[in-house]
Amino acid sequence: MLASRDGGYSFIPSNQGFSTRQIVSYVADQQYPARIYVGVVNDKEWGGVFESENGGLTWAQKSAGLDGHDVVSLEQAPDGAIVAGTRHGVYRLEGNVWARVDKVDFSAAARRGAASRRNVRLRADPPGDPFDATVPSLARAGDTLYAATSDGLLSSYTAGVSWSLMPGLPRQPWNFVAASRGMIAVATLDSAMMSVNGGKHWVHVGLPPALTHIAGLAVDGAGGIWMGGLQGVFYSENEGATWQTLSSVTIKGVNSLYFDEGTQRMLITAD
Repeated sequence: MLASRDGGYSFIPSNQGFSTRQIVSYVADQQYPARIYVGVVNDKEWGGVFESENGGLTWAQKSAGLDGHDVVSLEQAPDGAIVAGTRHGVYRLEGNVWARVDKVDFSAAARRGAASRRNVRLRADPPGDPFDATVPSLARAGDTLYAATSDGLLSSYTAGVSWSLMPGLPRQPWNFVAASRGMIAVATLDSAMMSVNGGKHWVHVGLPPALTHIAGLAVDGAGGIWMGGLQGVFYSENEGATWQTLSSVTIKGVNSLYFDEGTQRMLITAD
């Protein structure tokens, strides 16, 4: 773990409380910025989530209720609760204990938009069957949460207490979701779709010709969509019709993109 005290211009190690763990997700408390959560993988009972109350100086495990699951995505709900995506469903932090979320609606009404698409096969879900999909990415725009899962794109208008399938998209595995204002983008490793009106209408996004696989996805709220991967970082202002690169900096091996709404800046990490 690295921490910055100057808005991302420089970083220093900050590992007191844990070490030798793979961190794959991060979220800062919007009300208390010094409170930070990170998700770690491949550590079973020693993994899950770690919390810092002092901006990353020290860390403490906060994984009660996760049943040893790796946490691969994190987001903060509109009510301040932290939501975690795992390889076995969604969890919501209630007090100091994580609670599994099983209110996920895959009903015919929720799937109506997807059913109208050609070549989309829909399947029924057994009543009471717990939601056990992988949730590799979470995003928030206003009061709405989005979850890219191995069983479709979900949305929540209840701070992550309940979820439903987003209409207008195939019910398929999605690796990434990004949202800002009314703009939403979802992607697999080699395809993407986006909406500029909160999910009412979706269009396919052409990928940068030089990009072999998507490793990072972000939207900037001003109509721009960003993608990163082995070949670098690319952005488009016309729904993927054309792509540009950053002329002032050369970055290869990009593995994540994050748009900071507060500072209106894009954070790029690379191998």
